[in-house]
Amino acid sequence: MPSAKRPFTTTAVHEPDATLFAALELSLSRWVVVASAPGEGKAGRHTLPACDGSALLALLDGLRGRAERLRHGSVAVVTIQSYAGIWVTG
Repeated sequence: MPSAKRPFTTTAVHEPDATLFAALELSLSRWVVVASAPGEGKAGRHTLPACDGSALLALLDGLRGRAERLRHGSVAVVTIQSYAGIWVTG
């Protein structure tokens, strides 16, 4: 049961080498995803149609799958989103 002082739990990333980080810029014209996969030196940039949640989930699933194959193990996904310049972690 959450305490009144800390009603939300936080997730700590213990293995940065096993985490795919994705920054999402969500606008009404297009969605931009910049992802940094474990073991890769450069982040990849992907553009999706606006409001296409299925395409976003498919992209993140594909990136996670590729990272898991390269790493030979499981990979967590951590996202941060921007809504009109306001950043929200998730």
